[in-house]
This record gives sequence, C-alpha cells and structure tokens, in this order.
Amino acid sequence: DTWMRLATLPVNAWRDQRRANDLSFRSALGSPGGLTALTTDAGLCPFSSFVIFDSAERRERVRRAMIEARMYPAVLWSLDAPVLSGVPEAERELATCSLSVQTDQRYGAEDMVRVARVVLDALS
Repeated sequence: DTWMRLATLPVNAWRDQRRANDLSFRSALGSPGGLTALTTDAGLCPFSSFVIFDSAERRERVRRAMIEARMYPAVLWSLDAPVLSGVPEAERELATCSLSVQTDQRYGAEDMVRVARVVLDALS
C-alpha cells in the first residue's frame, strides 16, 4: 500500500522545480561582494542553495534580515561547541559563515527572486 502511494508522488517534477529554483535564486543574486553561492554540476539537483559569506558578521546580518522577512535560512551545522574534539579550524570557520537557503518544490521563481532581494538588501 505504501509503495503504491509512493509511486504516485511527482518526484521528477519536484526535482526539476528544486533545480529551477536554485538557478533562479543564484541568477537573481548575481555576483555581489561578500558572498559566494555554490553551484552544482549540470544535471545535479541541490536540496538547497548553499551560500558562503566572507565573514560571520555578514552571515548573521543576512540571516537576521531573512528571518525578519519571514524566511527561514538554515545553519546546517553549528560548530560553536562541537560534540567531537579535533574539528579543524577551517571547518569551524565555514560553519560560522554559511547558510542553506531553501529552494525546494514549495517555491517558484518569484519566491527565489524575493529571497535574493532580501539577501542583497542586507548586504548593502
């Protein structure tokens, strides 16, 4: 019964929408100073757009602006107090400077442009 229901899910359409949303977000974002939006190889589909800022302060400013705009970026991992010892400093730094921006199938191109505007406004 579960397998029959799973077969009805439009996973290919959802995947295509995630890919289109990632492209829409990165296109609307452009190449502003202070951040890098990671890209994927053609044909691959990210679960979100991953953005790396040049400082933890800039990341926090953008994160707060997104939350104020009722957008909820994810900090995929916080390494302020790692559970395991020996986390390299470069990885701890990356954790303080990165955000995951949701680009899943719930959204469309207009939503991604709106998110990019909030990010860009917070950078200036």
